[in-house]
Amino acid sequence: MATFLNDGRLWEELRKQSKGSKSLVAVTAFLGTRPDQVLQTPKDTLVITNLTEDTVRRGVCSARGALRLLKRHVAVLQARDLHAKIYLFDRKAVVCSANLSTESTERLTEAGVLLSGSEVAPVRKEVARIQREAVVLEESLLRRWAKSEPLRKRGKRRSKSKRKECPLPSTGRVWLIDTYRHTETRQEANAKKRKAKELSGMHAVAAKRIDWFNACGKQLSDRVHDTDWIVLWWQNGQNTRSKTGKLEGPYECLGPVDLGRALGESRYALAIVPRRLRRINPTVDTKMQLRRGRDGKETKATGRMVDQDQIRTLRRLLS
Repeated sequence: MATFLNDGRLWEELRKQSKGSKSLVAVTAFLGTRPDQVLQTPKDTLVITNLTEDTVRRGVCSARGALRLLKRHVAVLQARDLHAKIYLFDRKAVVCSANLSTESTERLTEAGVLLSGSEVAPVRKEVARIQREAVVLEESLLRRWAKSEPLRKRGKRRSKSKRKECPLPSTGRVWLIDTYRHTETRQEANAKKRKAKELSGMHAVAAKRIDWFNACGKQLSDRVHDTDWIVLWWQNGQNTRSKTGKLEGPYECLGPVDLGRALGESRYALAIVPRRLRRINPTVDTKMQLRRGRDGKETKATGRMVDQDQIRTLRRLLS
């Protein structure tokens, strides 16, 4: 049986299989500087990679990373011109695009396929062939190569004016919503869990990353669309002691969700995913800027789509 794994589910599945397996053969084209932190290595682990003096000098593969694996009693083999990425466990295998590196887990978008049953046999055969042609790398050789490995440059601390800009869209729909504490019932929690699994497959997002804006009401539920951006505003006394309240966001909306007629007023909710989440207390001046509508009068934030001037204010605050 083959199961497709998108970016969020791929590393979840790799870590799950690694924890439950007694053996692992990791065939990875490139090796990062801290592979032991990327994936838990079972007692019987073997790593095959395109680790040569040339790839180390170019910073493509890390001899230091290989030495970290040796300290954990993990054998490291060299296979020249290798570009395959295969993770073979006791009874299952993952064929994917992901290398054994933090860059693959944190920055790159990866995908793969989980194989089980009879489909693992040809993968096991191919891994055995690669292993037969590979060469064991000695610790002394890796130490010599590590001296020529380029060091990662530590960037200077950026000033506040050069901080990464908040990912709020320059155009599009952004909502500023008053937020309040909500007591969740067991029936509501179970309904959300079921909906989170459905949304996870539809939007390629891990179910545990999905958050909820509860009891939003039918009117707001009908107006908010998929991919809209949401900033939550906790008013004074609601999760904050600040007189001006607290802004929390930005979130991306996965869409309105109907949890069922039995939940009554809590029936409608918004499924949201955090995007570089920040929490800040706005000043009195910025509070007024966010409260003013297009006609210049102060308005409530509840379910209000903000204009471009207010989007710029939010970007400045949350960046």
